[in-house]
Amino acid sequence: MQLDFTPEQDELRDSVRTMLTNECPMALVREVFEKGTRPDALWAHMVELGWPALTVPEAAGGLGLGAVELAVVVEELGRAMAPGPFLATVTQFAAVVREVGDDAQRHRFLGAVAAGETTGALAIAEGPGSFDPAQVTATATTDGDDVVLTGTKHFVLDGAAADEVVVVARAPRTTGDDGLGAYVVARSQLAAEPIATLDRSRPIATVALDHVRVPRDRVLGVPGEASA
Repeated sequence: MQLDFTPEQDELRDSVRTMLTNECPMALVREVFEKGTRPDALWAHMVELGWPALTVPEAAGGLGLGAVELAVVVEELGRAMAPGPFLATVTQFAAVVREVGDDAQRHRFLGAVAAGETTGALAIAEGPGSFDPAQVTATATTDGDDVVLTGTKHFVLDGAAADEVVVVARAPRTTGDDGLGAYVVARSQLAAEPIATLDRSRPIATVALDHVRVPRDRVLGVPGEASA
C-alpha cells in the first residue's frame, strides 16, 4: 500500500504553496474577512494554473487527477486561509456532477469548471442541519418537461455567489434514499441569503426554492436515482 506522496504530488504541493505565498498574503485574507472584498484576482490566477480542472475528467477538458492531488491542493489552501470559490466548486459542485451526471452533462458543466468559466455550489442540508441526503425534504415535482423544486437549504457554501448550484431534492411521497435527485439551478433563479459567520473567507448562505423550474437537461442523471 502506497502511503507516501509521490514526487509528482510533492511537486504539486510545492508549486501550490509557492503561488499562495506570493498571491495570497494575509493582507488579502484580512481584506476579504473585514471588507467582504471578492478575491477575483486570486481566483483568476488559480484558473490560469489549471487548478479548477484538477479532478475534471480529461474527456471533459480537465486534468483527470484524483482525490489525493485534490487533498494536496486543499491542504495548502487551508494553510494559507485562501478565500475564493475553489472549495465549493471543485470538491462539491464538480464532484456531484461527475458522479451523478451523464456524459453530456459532465462535458457541459465540468468543461465550464475546468475552463474557469463557471463556479458552483452544492445544496443538501436543511432545517436539522444534517448533510445526510436521506434527511432531505425539499421536493422535486415533475411538471411537463420540467421539474419544480420547492424547499429551503441551509449552510450552502458559496450559495450566494456561485454561478450554478446543485440542489438535492426528492420526488413527492418518497423517504430515505428513495426518490432523490440532483438538479443544477442557476443562482439567478434562487433566493440566497448570506449567513453571518466567524469565518467570512468561507461564506455560507440559506437558499430558498420557491417553485423553481428546472429543465430536463439540468436534471443530473436519472431523476430519483441520485442517492448512491
